[in-house]
Amino acid sequence: MIERVGGAALRVYAAHRRRTLEGVARDAARVQEAALLDLVNAARGTAFGRSHRFEQIRSVADYQARTPVGDYLRFQPLWNRAINGERDLTWPGRPRYWVKTSGTTAGDKMIPVTSEAFRAHRKGGWDALLIAAERAGFEGVAGGPLLFLGGCTTLKPVGQGFWVGDLSGLMVQDLPPGFRSRYSPGRAIASIPEWDQRIDAVAELVARQDLRLISGMPSWLLILFERVARARRASGRPVSSLGECWENLGAIIHGGVSFAPYRATVEEWMGRSVEYVEVYPASEGFVGLQTERPASTRAPRRRLRGTRHSRPVLRTALVAVAYPDVVRSRRSRGGRP
Repeated sequence: MIERVGGAALRVYAAHRRRTLEGVARDAARVQEAALLDLVNAARGTAFGRSHRFEQIRSVADYQARTPVGDYLRFQPLWNRAINGERDLTWPGRPRYWVKTSGTTAGDKMIPVTSEAFRAHRKGGWDALLIAAERAGFEGVAGGPLLFLGGCTTLKPVGQGFWVGDLSGLMVQDLPPGFRSRYSPGRAIASIPEWDQRIDAVAELVARQDLRLISGMPSWLLILFERVARARRASGRPVSSLGECWENLGAIIHGGVSFAPYRATVEEWMGRSVEYVEVYPASEGFVGLQTERPASTRAPRRRLRGTRHSRPVLRTALVAVAYPDVVRSRRSRGGRP
């Protein structure tokens, strides 16, 4: 009885969150401008905010005029000072955690992850999970292990009492209580530093598990699927598809790269229909997630009225990099993390 009531409440909440995100997509410019101005207001007392006169910014145009586009090297001197213990440089306080990212410029980089960024990532991940469960069925998704295929969870000390690691590794440091018992592959395997050894250990484990949901980059998932199939053959339990291995798998959450080049192969590995939810997490912030079922690997195109041209119809509701309520909560607490 309690489980049924809880499931019903989650379904109502999931539908509410989906409608909220779809509303964001319909009014994206206003919502994102509000989020930007909240961020600017929160950072107006920092060294970066003071040097760019954040207190005078009232619009996107003001921000663009006062804050020229810059690359990582522009911020690196300030962040080096932050790692050495200085406060209030690009964001109020001192970020305890840093994420290592390769990105596309300047080689390997370290980016601060503030408490507000953590909350935005958690909220985005929770929204993606709710949408996946709403489509696949809450009872099924909640009935077994949930695989989150990410980077190494081991953190390394850096600077004056801070920690650096992979973003996905940072996020599993504080899993909600309801997910800790369902989190796969578990902290011991997820903390293996060598990637090839870690993916083999994950494959050996999940080949025996009744997975209900999988989350990860498509390119990593294909490597995992191949090794799971190998593990099943080695154990004398081969399967014709991974849909047979994970009979109750309901959804795959994917992101990091475009899914289009991978979808046909993923579907072939599955051998049956599952739900797909695309997310756009980045080291800099949780950017967006998909709220509608993808009809195909190619976005449908809609004819523009009165012309021969067409434009893609986007099927994704984008969430601002910082959830506005996450940023506003800082002001209600007095501005300190």
